Amino acid sequence: ERERFRFCGEDAKVCWDAHRSAWRDIQEAAEEAYDRTPACSFTSFVGYEYTASSDAGTNLHRNVIFRNEKVTDTAISWTETGSAAKLWERLRSECLEGLPGCDVLTIPHNSNLSSNGLMFASGTLRGKVDANVPITADDARARARFEPLIEIMQHKGDSECLLGGDTTDEACGFEKLPYDSFFGVGQGPAIRALLTPKGGGMVRTALRRGLALEQQLGANPFKYGIVASTDTHLGTPGLTEDLAPSGHGAPGATAREGIPP
Repeated sequence: ERERFRFCGEDAKVCWDAHRSAWRDIQEAAEEAYDRTPACSFTSFVGYEYTASSDAGTNLHRNVIFRNEKVTDTAISWTETGSAAKLWERLRSECLEGLPGCDVLTIPHNSNLSSNGLMFASGTLRGKVDANVPITADDARARARFEPLIEIMQHKGDSECLLGGDTTDEACGFEKLPYDSFFGVGQGPAIRALLTPKGGGMVRTALRRGLALEQQLGANPFKYGIVASTDTHLGTPGLTEDLAPSGHGAPGATAREGIPP
């Protein structure tokens, strides 16, 4: 677990109060958008981004999506947990087992930015130092329960596969970022040359590894369904621009038709 900033005050009360207010707003917004009439024209979910990262910008982000309006008291974060395994443990105790009717899943995304595949290391991983910790049967079963989906495409690049070695599929050359962690953002060619994309961060690699682990452990931690997203952070599904897209941060700073300022 990590310490919160000192401006959060004693027992982090200032930040926890703000957290709970924002978490209520998210739940209310999801309920307002949900069409509960017989037409059922739109279904919304309560969710948030678990913005885990380690070392120099290694991405371990996950989207946490609840099945219905029955959700945990807080949006459990990287600060309180420090590993995916701890997140799943708390979701199990506070949602699946602690709140009748509560159900939840987590969706990892941008494995291409997880420094050669730390997204697919043991769920107990807290940083690169844990990269070689074996995946256990319990770990595999927990991941299989909580992570039935993975995102392979969004504006921060494709995470499906990478050309090289025995991979010759031309689709594996599509929309790749030129670096393998957030540390590469804004860096020049000399630094990026040290951070070239790695096959270990690609979903096809994880799918193959999962089949092998299933033979060893009796459970496949990487048996994924596939999703793709925009990552706009705005809750406006499908509202995208084909020409000169400005990414997930800019729309919040620039008012455009259909997008709030």
